[in-house]
Amino acid sequence: MPNRSVDSLFQLIHSLQKGEKRSFKLYVKRNSSNEDLKMIQLFDAIDKMQDYDETVLLKKVPSIKKQQLSNIKAHLYKQILISLRLLRNDDNIDIQLHEQLDFAKILYNKGLYLQSLKLLERAKELARFYHQDSFLIQIISLEKKIETLYITRSMQNRADTLSAEADEAAEKRKRITDLSNLTLQLYSWYINYGHARNEKDEEGVKAFFRKHFPKGVEWNGGFYENLYLCQSYCWYAFIRQDFLMYYKYTQKWVDLFHHLPHMLPVETGHYIKGIHNLLNALFDLRHYRKFEKVLREFEVFSRSDVANANDNNHIQTFVYLNTARINYHFMVGTFKQGLSLVPTIEEKLDEYALYLDRHRVLVFYYKIASLYFGCGDYETCIDYVQKIINWKVDLRNDLQCYARLLHLMAHYELGNYELIEYLARSVYRYTYSDYFVGRNRFEGLPSQQLMIRDGAFKVRTDLLASKVGKTDNWLAAANLVSTVPDNLNPLSVLPFRIPLRVFADVGTYAEAWDRTNNADRFLFDAGIQLSLLHETVNIYVPLLYSKVYRDYFKSTIPSNRFWKTISFSIQFYNKELKQINRELEF
Repeated sequence: MPNRSVDSLFQLIHSLQKGEKRSFKLYVKRNSSNEDLKMIQLFDAIDKMQDYDETVLLKKVPSIKKQQLSNIKAHLYKQILISLRLLRNDDNIDIQLHEQLDFAKILYNKGLYLQSLKLLERAKELARFYHQDSFLIQIISLEKKIETLYITRSMQNRADTLSAEADEAAEKRKRITDLSNLTLQLYSWYINYGHARNEKDEEGVKAFFRKHFPKGVEWNGGFYENLYLCQSYCWYAFIRQDFLMYYKYTQKWVDLFHHLPHMLPVETGHYIKGIHNLLNALFDLRHYRKFEKVLREFEVFSRSDVANANDNNHIQTFVYLNTARINYHFMVGTFKQGLSLVPTIEEKLDEYALYLDRHRVLVFYYKIASLYFGCGDYETCIDYVQKIINWKVDLRNDLQCYARLLHLMAHYELGNYELIEYLARSVYRYTYSDYFVGRNRFEGLPSQQLMIRDGAFKVRTDLLASKVGKTDNWLAAANLVSTVPDNLNPLSVLPFRIPLRVFADVGTYAEAWDRTNNADRFLFDAGIQLSLLHETVNIYVPLLYSKVYRDYFKSTIPSNRFWKTISFSIQFYNKELKQINRELEF
């Protein structure tokens, strides 16, 4: 498993290239104060560490006291970011536009209004050329502020022009936001559950897509409108396994960059992701010739300056290019030749362990296991499959299930028949370990079901790609439940008994103690619990909860917030349905 340190400064320093480290030291040494020398010593010590250990670090830098360490680390983190911004100022259009806005505000504060407006006009042209609508809104806002407060006489009909520009930019931004939200929610659904497994799943996704698809969106919109439109349809088709629609919109996605090549350096990550999805669509359609052609184009791109301009582009290219290479060997049946990729992939997985998400690593393990299975090396196949099975993550339920099936098949091929019955039961138990009345639902009562695990909190944050409190490291929680006495239970007047309880949960996790974390270190929720059918069904009504949950509800639930925060769980444990039926209390 990848070894992920939770210390942000350690991760940042180990992500720096040699040139960036040299530039940082030159930047810091310009003052040569005592604090700067301590900062350099701390930088060098952390740079030489393989794993972050604060006790070892303090021994290596005796000039820094334990009570000083947190402040010096925070200062060092900030100085590294400043040096990186100075070093890579011309590589990023966002940084350039931020700089132009900062300069315009400085001129405005100096009372040089006309100079500020001239600079804003140039920045506006740059923002329009690169389709940076969020910056365009900020630029227009500052122009309106200057024109409202001061008579500049910069041009006639200025008020009408700025008002029209502001309205157009706001409407465009609204469409982009709606489309990007839809894309993110569909992608989150896929990451958690995989493909739609039946007609009910498919109808649920269709209903959600129809309801949340923004009105007035057309293909001839701007770059980002078209980009997120393609992505929305891609995930919609991919989840439903409509591979022809998936191919159609992934091709449009990639063609966007061919028609507007100046956007490739700006949104390289989206281009790489588009190529990856296009190759996936061709693989699913078994379109071998086209797949081979696009793969060659991707390999040429991987050697370009744009693909290697930064770590993010380089790592993404490595992940998706090697995924496509393995898929190519699957298509043509050259499993043994595909094994030649494994040593390089293993080496890079270790090198990029700090940056790769769990989902990508799981997919690589599964594909490598499949290569070994295709070669008849079932023992090595089992080694890789067990990495997936033993890595307890709440991602890609379909992939977890496929891994267990491959595990079963490999043991069967090895002749381990005494294990087959046990492994078959294991697959069955995994597949049906949690009963969901609406696994595919985004809205309505069925979507409010939760699983009691990983801290056992009763508040859901389903629409976040990284749910509140999720961790790869450690988690600690205390869960308290107390029964309300019958003389205080308002439900005791009913002709049947419904136990009323109060619950309270408090917990923390590794990332909450990160220096860069701005949220509370401890999470909590508390409320009322109704337990039905001998605690088979539990209904939770949260009344108090942490600010991070409150902010989530405000941003995702515009109306009927109280009812939509209610959640429930269904826990059959090992009971038979007949046994539950006999134990009904009403």
